[in-house]
Amino acid sequence: MSTRIPVVIAPGFFTSASPVSIPIVEKLRDKGYKVVSPGPSLMSFLPIHFQAVALSKLVNEALKKYQAKKCNVIGISMGGIATLYYLRELGGAEKVNAFIAIGTPFKGTNAGFLGVFFASSTWEILPNSRLLRHLMSKPKPQGVAIYTFIGAKDRVSPPNTSRYKDTRCKIFPGGHADICLGLDNDVVRFIDVVFTIESPQ
Repeated sequence: MSTRIPVVIAPGFFTSASPVSIPIVEKLRDKGYKVVSPGPSLMSFLPIHFQAVALSKLVNEALKKYQAKKCNVIGISMGGIATLYYLRELGGAEKVNAFIAIGTPFKGTNAGFLGVFFASSTWEILPNSRLLRHLMSKPKPQGVAIYTFIGAKDRVSPPNTSRYKDTRCKIFPGGHADICLGLDNDVVRFIDVVFTIESPQ
């Protein structure tokens, strides 16, 4: 297990508004990880750019708190899009060692239609959105190990929408909540495996 650098959580749409920590956070802390996650907020209702700026601040806080040069990031659902934006558009690749995207609709999701009347961010995760086309047209961020975790029964981010380019991929049997919240214990186990493999020397 790697505990040498902090793990920053980029939460998904509704998980960021919850006053209760999502299970995946507590399970990682139980394994000894230094997990940094934002408090409850409505940030995920705002455009992806603002979510990425908030993630940038959280990363900087984590690096300062733990006196580290880099951190690992877990992007949950929409949080994976915000993380990719941070890495590609805000220079975040210099501060991130490994990035795991869990249930992230890199090619868009029709589930975004459920929030278009009250959350501007959901427009940006619709299939063929301008933001997604822009991000997906760019080369992968350099110097960051990227993994995608996909749920075989995920209806929010179906398997055919959730793999980012030619990244290393792990498919789990459950649905969106199973993998994004860490209800499937194998998700946490494989996060541990990835961060151990990608541990900085």
